[in-house]
Order: sequence, then structure tokens, then C-alpha cells
Amino acid sequence: MARPLTDLTCKDIVFHFSDKECTAFEALKAAFTRAPVLQYPDQDREFCLKTNASEFAVRGVISVKCEDGKFRPVAYMSHSMTPLECNYPIHDKEMLAIIKATEAWRHYLEATPYAFEIYMDHHNLMYFTKSQNLSKRQARWQMWMMRFNYSLIYNKDQTLLNPVSIKSINVTDQTYEERQSLITDFHDTPVAGHKGVKAMFNVLRKHYTWKRMKEKIQTYVKHCQKCQQSKVSNQKTSGSLLPLPVPEGLWLDVTMDFTKMPDSLGYTYVLVVIDQFSKEVVFVPCTKEETALSTTELFRDHVWCQHGLPTTVVSDCGLVFASNFLGELYRLLGIKHKMSTVFHPQ
Repeated sequence: MARPLTDLTCKDIVFHFSDKECTAFEALKAAFTRAPVLQYPDQDREFCLKTNASEFAVRGVISVKCEDGKFRPVAYMSHSMTPLECNYPIHDKEMLAIIKATEAWRHYLEATPYAFEIYMDHHNLMYFTKSQNLSKRQARWQMWMMRFNYSLIYNKDQTLLNPVSIKSINVTDQTYEERQSLITDFHDTPVAGHKGVKAMFNVLRKHYTWKRMKEKIQTYVKHCQKCQQSKVSNQKTSGSLLPLPVPEGLWLDVTMDFTKMPDSLGYTYVLVVIDQFSKEVVFVPCTKEETALSTTELFRDHVWCQHGLPTTVVSDCGLVFASNFLGELYRLLGIKHKMSTVFHPQ
């Protein structure tokens, strides 16, 4: 179905979106908005594979046995053949479909305690596991398949659902408990393996979607007890946060910072200076272009001249407050400069 669109991405192909490509695009849109719905891969249940091959592509579907005894799809796979693979004989193409399917779902098929069946519509593959003269490629494939506990089943009338007919399930309307259960299944089970935030989000969004999904996953992983016990943090150890000392008098200990405001008479910022003892505030209108020198002049004209010289000044680590000029000025005046911790306002 998607072949006309895939061909447009090939090298040395002129991009021309004709009626054929438009028809394929509309067919894909229609297919993505229809059922069926994928099942969750339960490792304690039986799996089965169905594979098929055409002249230019292979495809497969892995299904899991549900409680009612029926097999329902878990995932779909499709692979466009390379020019070399297109020259394979038909029995090798059919076997290539099985190889690609087992490579894609190896983590399911090797972990399950049950033998699984592989359904295909090419009878000659029934002799693949028996003693015979194999080509180098077939011998390599046979070595790969020895790791699985499987049996080949010939099914002449086998049909596969088109893999593009699967859509993501929007669970926005589901309850919090149901969404939390999905996150738990995709994180805590032995198959999931307690993935990190990025890996878990990439897996989960293939099947489900809801608002702020990544944020919910991040919160869940952050508070997972096993993850915290077994995964070592690569972040630098944080230092201790020390509270500011209790001020002893008026305007001895002050804090200052710039705050943005709507444009008024050409001023776009306000220098806010607060006395820690009385909580009295001085607002000084200013602009974004203020430098260390102009900030010193504003402090002199609006704070120092009215309230005297402070002993300590607390500010953030901005370029203006951390400049060499202000540092030298504080040193000469005997003022102790304290810088607040990032993301921890004092």
C-alpha cells in the first residue's frame, strides 16, 4: 500500500506526487483510522507467527493466545526487499520473511516458555529443518533458527492483515488507574526490564497516547523504588543548602534582582531591592541594557542615599551581579556578596 510513497524517498528519484501517490496516501490515512487493536504481549501465554512474501516485500504478524483461546495480533512487521533480495528464489523469499520476523520479535520468542508455531503458505519450507543440502545462506538461516523452539505449519489459505491498519489507541478518556496500569505493565514486568524515561516513552507511544504522557512516565520512573535502588545517578552530588541568617537591623541585609514588566515610558525592567529585616521594597525602573556600572549608580541613587550602606547583598548569578566591577566595589566598601542557588530562591 505504501510502496508508491516509499519509492519517492529513494536515491536519484525525482519527487513527483502524482495521482498514484495521492491514492496511496489517502489509503494509508483510511487504514490508520480503523481497527483492529493490538494486544499486550504476555510472556506467560503462547505466541504464533504468520509470515508471507511477495515479489518486493516480506511481512509478518505475531499474535498472542488470549483467555478465550483465540490468537490476537500483538505487532506487525514489513520489510522492503533490497535489489539483491528481489532476486532470491521464491522459497528463499518465504524463508526471509520468517528470518525478519524472528529478528524483530526475538525478545518475545526467546523468553516465552512455550513452543510457538510459524504459519506460512509455502509447502517446500516444511523440509527446512530436515537433513538436506543447504546453500550458505540457508545454512546461516538454519543456525539462526536453532535458538528458537518452534514448528512450521503449512497453511495454503493463509491471509495476513495489512500492518498499516493498526492505529494507536487514544486512552485520554480512560481513568487514571487504567493509564497507571499501562505504565506499570510497560515498566515493571520482567519483559519491560525497568526502562528509562526515553526508552519507555518510545515503546509505549507506539500503542497508546494521552495528554502529558511523557510527563506521567517521567514521574513514575523517578519514583520507582527498584530503579532508585539499582540505577546509579550520573549527576554531580549537590551541596548543602544553607538558609540565610536572620538579619539584625534595618537595611543591613538586602536582596536585589531584575524583573521584567510591560513597556512604560521606555522602561521594560524594574530593579527590585528588598530589606530582609523590614521587608520594605524599593522599585527602580530601568531597561534591559543595564550594565554593572549603571546598576551601581541606580543602587547609589535610590537605596544607598536613603538607607545607608548594607553589610550583605544577595543576588542571582546574572552577568551584571557577577561582574568583576561589582565584585571589586563590594570589596572596597566592605560588603559581603552572596549569590543565590540556581532554582532554589532564598
